[in-house]
Amino acid sequence: ATKDSYVVSVTPRIAEQVRCAAFTDGSLAPDAAAVMAGTGAAVQGASPATEIVAGAPLDITFSGLTANTEYDLYCATAGGVRTRKFDFATSGFLRQPAAHGTATGDKFAVSVITRIDEHIRCIVSAAGSVPADFSAAWDVAGAVSEGA
Repeated sequence: ATKDSYVVSVTPRIAEQVRCAAFTDGSLAPDAAAVMAGTGAAVQGASPATEIVAGAPLDITFSGLTANTEYDLYCATAGGVRTRKFDFATSGFLRQPAAHGTATGDKFAVSVITRIDEHIRCIVSAAGSVPADFSAAWDVAGAVSEGA
């Protein structure tokens, strides 16, 4: 995945046409026919309808998506079967930052899991202070990051 694309993999049980579509996050769940049509106000991107082999995985790339945006993804078959909703985003965190281990002096470890490979920076504010806005994390003079 990148900031404006996402790759999904589907594996059908029988050989038939499959299409996947990215919908506006929180939109009403479409039926299989709407997914196969790949059109509508809530559709933000759709793969071509593709004939695939039973049991063979197919990777589908959605490009032209909006960075920092959440989507609902559905896939469907020409036979009228629709998948459950799959939530995805073009960036952001899969797991929110969390301190782990034991703090030693003025240091502690933070772990995060991001949705895509991207640069992140964390800032620490004293308890009771006004939280900094998002842009402040990029403007911290002398900020040091370790690890990957």
